[in-house]
Amino acid sequence: MKVSSEIEIEAPPEEVFETVMDPARLEDWVTTHGGIVEEPEGELAEGSTFRQRLRVAGVSFKVRWRVARLDRPKLVEWEGEGPGGSSALVRYTLDPLEGGATRFGYLNEFELPGGKLAQLAGGKVGERRGRVEAERSLERLK
Repeated sequence: MKVSSEIEIEAPPEEVFETVMDPARLEDWVTTHGGIVEEPEGELAEGSTFRQRLRVAGVSFKVRWRVARLDRPKLVEWEGEGPGGSSALVRYTLDPLEGGATRFGYLNEFELPGGKLAQLAGGKVGERRGRVEAERSLERLK
């Protein structure tokens, strides 16, 4: 399943990047954030990991995130491992705009737990919920 969106933010890419790369700031903008379970060691870099509690559709679960790719302040890719074999690849792209603003692109490709049958059963609900939460989160980030 895939959810993508983008938003223009009236701040330079460097400032937006610092915000989205600070786990302590996740509660400020990520609507599904339920807390940090395991803090990263130091500043996030390629290979860094942390564990986050998320809450989606009334269900709370933990995800282990790893910074898979980092090109400061233009791009970051996260690989996530959740319960029951669920996984995610999340990509943030930050493009400078005139006047010091940023176009922030968000992509989340995810697999629900339970394999293909669960994905078929929950596919549209999962994508719809993911899109709503992504757009709400990006508005809060803005």
